Parts: sequence; C-alpha cells; structure tokens
Amino acid sequence: MVRRVSRNPEEIKWILRVHNPLDEETAREPRALLGGTPQQAAKDLPRLKELGINHVFYDMNHPAQIPIDTQLVLLRRLVRLIKA
Repeated sequence: MVRRVSRNPEEIKWILRVHNPLDEETAREPRALLGGTPQQAAKDLPRLKELGINHVFYDMNHPAQIPIDTQLVLLRRLVRLIKA
C-alpha cells in the first residue's frame, strides 16, 4: 500500500495507540500489552521495536478511572526505565 503512493516503507513512522492503563500494582499474566506496572510495560517495548513500531501513544482519556496525575507519574516512571 505504501509503495502504491510512491512512499518508502522504511521511512514510514508507525505509532501504537495504547488504551491499556499503567498501574501501580503488578498485573497478573497474561496481561494486556503495555499494561501493568511501568516495569512490566518496559519489558514489552523491545518486541515492539522489532516489529517496527517507532512511537507509543498512551491514550490517557480512556482509563478514566485512573486520575490523570497518577497516570502521569506512572508514565514518567516508564520513561525513566526506557532511558536507563
């Protein structure tokens, strides 16, 4: 499909939109992709990179039962784990 519109597939950026919330408590296995604690979600990222996914976007409006401040704290933890 990409080649039909004269685009190079290697230059396409793939973004994964995530509706699974991060949580402070460990999720039981099997768990949702990129769900659970930031530590659990960080373990999913290498496989996504292998699949060619360049960016991950957490939809913070979807898990409305989790306050935005909590979501931001957990997302910051995940970012720190990725950068470590």
